[in-house]
Amino acid sequence: YFAPVDEVVPATFTGVDKGLAGPPRNVIHFICHGKSAVLQTLELEKPDTLDCSQVRAMKGFLTALDLGPLVFLNACEVGGQVLALDGVGGFANSFIELGASAVVAPLWPVQDKIALEVTRTFYTQALKGVPFAEVMQTIRRKAYDEAIDSYAAYCFYGDPLAYAAPK
Repeated sequence: YFAPVDEVVPATFTGVDKGLAGPPRNVIHFICHGKSAVLQTLELEKPDTLDCSQVRAMKGFLTALDLGPLVFLNACEVGGQVLALDGVGGFANSFIELGASAVVAPLWPVQDKIALEVTRTFYTQALKGVPFAEVMQTIRRKAYDEAIDSYAAYCFYGDPLAYAAPK
């Protein structure tokens, strides 16, 4: 099941760290802009950003990931893997290493309208007990059915049979 939502305000570097330092979560969902260069970054409230290597050292993320939550990054370009000094890097890798049970994130820029639809579809289906990977397969299929590549941008990292447990 998915617990009630806590919005992190302010969405600054410090605010995110403090906001996630509360009780462990079963879902962490980001809605922001992202980009991938040498390091993947999430754009927080200006001028703050959060990169894929910083999350490994932040107390808030260490606490929030204690129960092995699903992490959903609805931010452009942060779903791929990047090279790092210690091997494979990127947000998906960082969150999995910290204990996330699964990560969903897009590889390239996505349309805002589609990002909202993907989110609604994902959680609606997941709450019905549909395995996460099956939900993602349905979402990605829409890229071919509707000829909109934003649907195909979303990647799923995790156990393909994982699903939201009933409450």
